Amino acid sequence: MTTVMVTGATGFIGQWLCAELTAAGHEVHALIRRPEQLELLRQECERRGGLRARLHGLVGDLDLPGLGAAELPEVELVYHLGARFAWGLGVAEARETNVGGSLRVADLAGRLGARLVLVGGFMSQNPTYLAELRVDPTDPTRTDWGRTYARVGAYEASKLESFFAAARRAADLGVEWLGVHPAGLCGHSRTGEIAAGQPFAELVDGIRTRRMAVVPGGPSHWLPLVTVDHLAALLAALAQHPWPPQQELVVLDPDTPDLASTVALVAEQLAVPVPRRRVPVGVLRALLGLPGAQRLTGSSPESLGFLRTERLDATAAADFAASAGVSLPSIRDAITRTAAALA
Repeated sequence: MTTVMVTGATGFIGQWLCAELTAAGHEVHALIRRPEQLELLRQECERRGGLRARLHGLVGDLDLPGLGAAELPEVELVYHLGARFAWGLGVAEARETNVGGSLRVADLAGRLGARLVLVGGFMSQNPTYLAELRVDPTDPTRTDWGRTYARVGAYEASKLESFFAAARRAADLGVEWLGVHPAGLCGHSRTGEIAAGQPFAELVDGIRTRRMAVVPGGPSHWLPLVTVDHLAALLAALAQHPWPPQQELVVLDPDTPDLASTVALVAEQLAVPVPRRRVPVGVLRALLGLPGAQRLTGSSPESLGFLRTERLDATAAADFAASAGVSLPSIRDAITRTAAALA
């Protein structure tokens, strides 16, 4: 069995990953900011089928040199999920945690001689999107990040910058690394459980409260989704199965419907009117810039950036999942179960 470290362990993905890893017999050291967080994390781990005795706390902070950890355990694998997430983040705080923290994690993996899994996001693997933003994935230092932050917001820009910077640092240090890029999170495939604040949860809430009166984009726009249990199981499988030769895995369900169909599934489950009118994404983004519009609609202009028409290649992740025995549940069933759980 493998001894691993997980940053972002208290987050939605992190809690499910800790449960999967400990249930499989791995020893997990979870980076937490305060010692008292460990007992709650152990309870959540146990609730999800994990083993609390295999889950250990490592007090530290992504914002501090050396992660602020007084003593580091000997680990063979580091999962980096930690990030500061919120719409409307300030540039300084987003860069300190998301970019600076990712570089510190890469440095740590280098010092420990550990492998590194960088959990990024599917937008970093969309070449059309990167070209629009003039992001150079081969050399992040050649990107005008100030322009990128101004265009897409601090959270999304810092996630892009952090992944490319950390991957470059890991390569320079000779660290064996793998990028895992999940789509938007749907709830658990059986229970529909999802964390508040997740973009899909906000979408469901907008439909439930009837604040979402229109569907952004055209017939080809979609919000790619993946269930949290499939993602966690795939990540956990990396601790005991040979890694794929590709350094980038896009994890999404290719059967995710287009946005209008997703909205209809949710609305029908909630027994509310299905929004039918469409509004171009650019027009809606401009409308959300008006005073009070975000409060009334429950949407943010930043969230609209994840609605795209491009379909990404998730073959490598699907092949790895199949080889590791990780099944892909029905995304349509998960959509309706998530809606029901949030009703």
